[in-house]
Amino acid sequence: MGLWNQRCFCNLRETGNYATRLFNFFIKTIMRNFKASLATLMFIAFALLFATPTKACDRSNLTLLNVTPLSGGQYSLDLRFCAGAGRTGTSYGAGNDTWVFGFFLSNGSNFAGSPSSIVSPQTGYTYVDTVTGGDTLVYYPESFFTGGYEPWACINNCGTIQTVCYDITIVTSNLPDSLWIGGVEGGGNISAGCTGTDMTVYPKSFGCNIVLNASTTQPVCPGSTGSITLNPAGGNAPYNFTWSNGATTATLTGLAPGTYSVTVTDMSRSCSGTGSFTINAAAAYSVELGTNKTVYRGYAPRSCTTLNPVKTGGVAPFTYLWSTGSTAATINACPTTTTTYSVTVTDARGCAQTDNVVVNVVDVRCGSNNNKVLVCHNGSLICVTQSQATTHLNHGDQLGSCSSAKGSEPGVAIDAVAMEFKISAYPVPARDNIHFDVVSPEQGTVTLEIYDLQGSRVATQPSVAVEAASLQEFTVNVANWNTGMYFARVTHSTNGMQTLKFSVIK
Repeated sequence: MGLWNQRCFCNLRETGNYATRLFNFFIKTIMRNFKASLATLMFIAFALLFATPTKACDRSNLTLLNVTPLSGGQYSLDLRFCAGAGRTGTSYGAGNDTWVFGFFLSNGSNFAGSPSSIVSPQTGYTYVDTVTGGDTLVYYPESFFTGGYEPWACINNCGTIQTVCYDITIVTSNLPDSLWIGGVEGGGNISAGCTGTDMTVYPKSFGCNIVLNASTTQPVCPGSTGSITLNPAGGNAPYNFTWSNGATTATLTGLAPGTYSVTVTDMSRSCSGTGSFTINAAAAYSVELGTNKTVYRGYAPRSCTTLNPVKTGGVAPFTYLWSTGSTAATINACPTTTTTYSVTVTDARGCAQTDNVVVNVVDVRCGSNNNKVLVCHNGSLICVTQSQATTHLNHGDQLGSCSSAKGSEPGVAIDAVAMEFKISAYPVPARDNIHFDVVSPEQGTVTLEIYDLQGSRVATQPSVAVEAASLQEFTVNVANWNTGMYFARVTHSTNGMQTLKFSVIK
């Protein structure tokens, strides 16, 4: 039977110190389990008696196959140990029979779970867990046997050294720095071909590969943020987190687009893992209602405007909600006072974008019943019918006040006193028809008469009643007139008379 130190198992004959350590260990186990004491003492005597300085061969080894972190700071260790044995004639090696074997943990870690028994895959012999506690796990033979018995591996009748391997899973509290096994090696009197290997494994070195187990949440909508959550394993909890942005927690929230790196260390600070994670920017998505609009109250063709949001990006289908309560894609806005309209457009991802627009209102109503339209004509403010207003706009005139930029001044008031009684004509020179506009500051009647250069009256328009601050238009056909100069005379019942010289050509 061989003995152990932290790195290897040596034959019993090598030093008296190892024999003393083995003896002390078994005295401890005897106190824990008196049932196995007799077999234990016989094993010690047998090993000391038959150890031969030149005929031993260690065939045993221990391998750590896997380390799995468990909840509560525990770890599952998958181990494979191999016990060797061999004998020829009456010569015995250091460990011809495997009587007992034990597992030992470094300080700070204890056994939390293990099989209650182990059965030799070759001989079917059963070893039972009779001494378990703290950092020690010992398996004894189920029943007493003598030197001719082969409890673990074939010895007498095999003719060669035998090595029988067994896989075992044990659970420890915390992750031990080292784990070793003693009592499993067997030799024999064949000194050649010995393949004994290290009987100590280092779980912390094997398992010191912290897996971060990260999950990230990417921003879905523009302006939203992401998050990163780590659930590390592979070290000893609690874990310490050092992020590139200075955070020290397992979860980061409210993250703007960018790359975030982290170093995670376990409680010993000697086991660490690193990683980098990218929070991507959400796909662009915007909604625009455009620049502010202007409508003209009192002039029907321009009293409304269509509001149509323009979308950039987003995922169809879209839904709409206007400040008016409408859910249509576009609305027709016809305010009577200056009003701000807003719309929220939501795409299929649930991303919502909002924009607003101001619709300015210019009040161009005039006349006694507010059924006419204010027009700036040749620098003068006139009050005309709807149809006349359309004609003036086609000629380049504008709605509303003459003092304001075209279409920009809301709430224009009518100032009849500032108006002048005058006459204008277009086109000049005339070829077919000529139009006369008469601006009337006050209420009354207007009469148009046309004379040639000899003073003869060549045309007369009947008197027309006009309102204050209004425009009266006359149209005269001159297609059959002679080429030459003519005079138009307009008489207003209140404001007097105005004349205008014009020409006719062919």
